[in-house]
Amino acid sequence: MPKINKSLILLSISFFSLKSFALNINIPQDIANNTSISVYDISSQKPVLDYKANTPRLIASNMKLVTTYVGLQRLGADFRWQTRVGYTGTIESGVLNGDLIIIGGGDPNLSADELAAAIATLKINKITGNVIYSNQYFRDQTKNSELYPEPFAEYSAEPSGLLINQGLTRVSINLNNANKVTFANPQVLDYTINSNRLNVDTKVNAACPYPDTFITISANQKTLYPSGTIPYSCTGKDMTVYIPNNKLYDNNAIAKILSQSSIQYNSIIANQLPESTITFASTKYSESLGAIIYTMNQQSNNLYAKTIFMTRNNESTPTTYTQSKTSYLDTLNKEFKFNELNQHSLENGSGLSRHEKLTTEHMIQLLNNLYSSPNKDLVLQSLPTPGNNQSTLSREFINYSNMLFVKTGTLSDVKAYSGYFINQKGNVYSVSFVINGLNDSKTKQQQLNDFKQTIQNILDQLNKSN
Repeated sequence: MPKINKSLILLSISFFSLKSFALNINIPQDIANNTSISVYDISSQKPVLDYKANTPRLIASNMKLVTTYVGLQRLGADFRWQTRVGYTGTIESGVLNGDLIIIGGGDPNLSADELAAAIATLKINKITGNVIYSNQYFRDQTKNSELYPEPFAEYSAEPSGLLINQGLTRVSINLNNANKVTFANPQVLDYTINSNRLNVDTKVNAACPYPDTFITISANQKTLYPSGTIPYSCTGKDMTVYIPNNKLYDNNAIAKILSQSSIQYNSIIANQLPESTITFASTKYSESLGAIIYTMNQQSNNLYAKTIFMTRNNESTPTTYTQSKTSYLDTLNKEFKFNELNQHSLENGSGLSRHEKLTTEHMIQLLNNLYSSPNKDLVLQSLPTPGNNQSTLSREFINYSNMLFVKTGTLSDVKAYSGYFINQKGNVYSVSFVINGLNDSKTKQQQLNDFKQTIQNILDQLNKSN
């Protein structure tokens, strides 16, 4: 028996383009079984490479590309969520003789300042009745399945009919004289923050653009315990906390707005809209869906993806999770047959899931559809490109800045890249690279390195193609 080099599996794949040539891809054995790759030449409309392309795999945040498609199909790029402010009764000399009404319409990026400005249009300083708000545009929450859930992390924020400041609280990180972490305000809603498990490395001068990257927050009853080791450069910056109780957050945020605006009132009541006539005085519109998609894909924003998932039409009709999921699947099924996504596997459209799987072949079908659509430029611009420090692809494949445009996806055992590659001659390719099974801490980094090097090799060869 001849000796076989088991360290590499050598694939020689032919391009099916007008000018065919061999694409030689070396896939290391340690990732050969868990990797899927698909490359399609959009310019010639022919497949280039399919490696385990029909194997369903977790695609992590590449799922946001599916949600991009569904959102554009269901809502349109110009769709905007609405927050309405009105009142019952009458307003005389700055006194509202009735109730102040706030009706949320699902805006995922509504700030307290924007809501305060909407209330200010009423020009009132006293409310004889109550402040009544509705956050029931989404009747329930999405489903999530994670290996290591972090319910107090920013990425765990959930959609709500009325979501102020994305439900997030920012707490400034300080150091005392003994280089121990303290917080400027150790109280977040009804939780107290204990800093004893959070350490500072004063010896390493590492950058700290986002302290949350180094911090995991757990809870015991009403105490939050941030843990981890942060670089010294994190001092003076903010840790972000999400409390999974949007109603409690709304109550506190509205109370603060009214206090800062010097408006007297009786009580704040949720989801008990009066039967009397409501006079609407102000409507706050969100950013367009197109702008939301840009941020969602650049920064891999789970809240935005889940909000698009839950918004089943462009009307102000409240919706349930089941209705939204059914609508999402119906929209996909009109164009595609993605059998892996169904009522049992589809969860939230963000990729924060152990069940949302697709094949790279299906990802190519989706990408080709988006590229041929009127929203091609919107989609392309929304995808991270190497070297953009505001995106999730800032430091990878750096020699292909403004040539590689891909949505990244990361779970503890998953890495994925799907999008487009434009070579030096202007040929456009849709590409999808996915690896699962990164479970072994001893081999994970090597597998990741091999996976990325394989992608680099493919891009290098595509860049030289005619």
